[in-house]
Amino acid sequence: MSESLLGNLCRGCIVELVLAKRTFQQAITAAIATALIAGCTGSGGMGGGAGAGAGGAGTAGRAGAGGGGGGAGGTGGSAPAMPPPGSVLVTDHGARCDGTTNDTAAFVAASDKINQAGGGTLWLPSGGVTCIVGQQTFKAGSGYSTSSIINIHDCPNKVTIYGNGAKLRAADGLRFGSFNPNTGEPYTPPSMPFTTYPYGVSAYVMVHLQGNASASVVDLELDGNINGLKLGGQYGDVGIQLPAFGIIAYSNENLEIKRIHTHHHGTDGVMVGFPGLTEQSAPTPTLLEDVVSEYNARQGFSWVGGIGMTVRRSKFMSSGKARFGSPPGAGIDIEAEESVNRDGVFENIQIANNSGVGFVADSGDSARITVRNSSIWGNSGWSIWPLKPHMRFEGCDIHGAAVNLFGSKDDPASAVKFVGCSFDDVDHPQFGKAYGDMLLNLGAGISQNVEFENCKFTATRGKSLYIVGGTLEDPIVLSKGTTISHRFVPWSGDFVSVLNGVKLDGVHFTESLPETLSGYVATQLVWVGQNVVVDGPRINFAGRTGAIPPGEYRY
Repeated sequence: MSESLLGNLCRGCIVELVLAKRTFQQAITAAIATALIAGCTGSGGMGGGAGAGAGGAGTAGRAGAGGGGGGAGGTGGSAPAMPPPGSVLVTDHGARCDGTTNDTAAFVAASDKINQAGGGTLWLPSGGVTCIVGQQTFKAGSGYSTSSIINIHDCPNKVTIYGNGAKLRAADGLRFGSFNPNTGEPYTPPSMPFTTYPYGVSAYVMVHLQGNASASVVDLELDGNINGLKLGGQYGDVGIQLPAFGIIAYSNENLEIKRIHTHHHGTDGVMVGFPGLTEQSAPTPTLLEDVVSEYNARQGFSWVGGIGMTVRRSKFMSSGKARFGSPPGAGIDIEAEESVNRDGVFENIQIANNSGVGFVADSGDSARITVRNSSIWGNSGWSIWPLKPHMRFEGCDIHGAAVNLFGSKDDPASAVKFVGCSFDDVDHPQFGKAYGDMLLNLGAGISQNVEFENCKFTATRGKSLYIVGGTLEDPIVLSKGTTISHRFVPWSGDFVSVLNGVKLDGVHFTESLPETLSGYVATQLVWVGQNVVVDGPRINFAGRTGAIPPGEYRY
C-alpha cells in the first residue's frame, strides 16, 4: 500500500500527495484530481472519454439493472477519410511525426485548443507515421517533472481523437521509478514500500481523458518503448507503481476506445475509472472494441470504476513479460477504487501469457459481470480468479487452473455460474504450459453454490477437481451434461479428483488411461442425483463404476 505518490502529471507542475493506505489505482485517481485542482495551466489535467454506438453519432445506450454494459453513443464504424470541419490537426501545431522529432509540444498545444473550445476533434496524420512523444525536465532539489501529451478534460461537447493508424512512441531515455531529486541519478530505496517525495518519477501518459461528456479514441497505436526507458529504483509497495500508461480515462460519462494497439508500457495499456459511483448512480457506458494490449509491465486493462462496461474482440496478453514487470501482472484486473464496477460484459476476448492472473476480480465493490465466448489462459499464474458476486461465464475456454470462485450461503443466486464452458490444461500453441496441477483449485471453502452447467473438464497433465471445505447444504453444483475426463494419474492408485461439498446431477466421468494406471474420485461429501455415470474401469467413484446410485456419499 502506498503512503504517498508523486503526482507530476501535468506540464511544468509537480504535486505531492499523501495517500495513507491506498492502492495504486486510488493514488492515480487522486493524483489526477489534484493536478486539475492545483491549477496547472494548459493541459495540466488528464481528460475523459466517450462512447460509440454500433453506427453513427448517437445517444448513448443505458444499461438496465443487472444487465450488460450499455452501448456508448459515438463515432460508430470507420473513421472519415478527411478531417471533419473544425478539426484540430496536430500537424498545424508543429508536429512532424517523422519518427525522430519530439512532438510533445504539438500534442500539448492541440489538446489545449480542444480544451479551450470545450470539445472537438483531434486529427493525426495518416500513412502509418510515428510521432515521438514524452518530455521531462529536471531541477535540482525538486527532481523530475513530466509533461502531459494528449490531455483533454472537462469538455461538455464531444471529443474525438482520430489516430488514422499513426503511432505514438515514447521517446528514448524517459526516467521511470525512483531518482535522487538532487542529482537526478537512479535511486535504490533502502526498503519497501517506498513513496518519499520527490523521488518518484512518472514516465508519461500518452492519452489522458478526464471529465468529458463524451469522448472516443480510435485507430491509434501507443508504443511505450519499454526498452528505451531509463529505469530508477522501485517505487510504491512493490515494483514501480507510477504512471507510464497508454490510456487513462477517468470520470467520462461516455467512453469509446476502439481499434487501439497499446503495448510495451511501464504500467498499464489501458485504465478506465469513474470515482465516486454507487449502486444507485447513472450508467457510464464504456466500450473497448478491437483493442490489443500486450507486453505492458503491470496490466493489460484495469477497470477501476464504472457502470456499463463492454469489451469486445480484444486481446490482453503478456503483462509483465517484456523488459520488467510490476504486480499484479494481470491480463484484466477488475478492481473498483472509491467507486463501483457494475454491468460489465466481456465478449470474444483473448487472454494469455500474463505474469499474474489472466482474469481477476478480487477487491473493491464489483458485481454483475458476464464473460462470453472467450479464451482465457493462465500460463504463469491462475487463469481466472472471479471472487465477486453475480459473475457468469458462458461458452468460455479456460486453460490452466481456476481459483477463488465467489460463492454465497446467504444469496445462492449471487454465486459464480459457468454455462457451456470448457476447462483444460493443454499447452498454449505459442506460450507453452498451462499453469497449475489441477483444473479447479477450490480449497478455501468460499465457493458455496457455485454452478457448472453443461461444462467440460479435461485433465491431461494434472488432476481435475480439487473441491474441499464445502457442505451439502450449500454445495458446488455440477449438472446438466457436465463431463469430467481423466487422462492423467501420477501413479497407480492415486486420486484424480477430490469432492467435498458437491452435488452431481447429470454428470459423466470419462477416462483415457493406459492399462497400467488406475485411480479414484475421492468422495468426501457428495450428493449424487440422477444420471451420474463413471465409465471406468480404471477410475472409480467410491469403489463404483457405471451408473452411480443416487444418494449421499462420504469418504
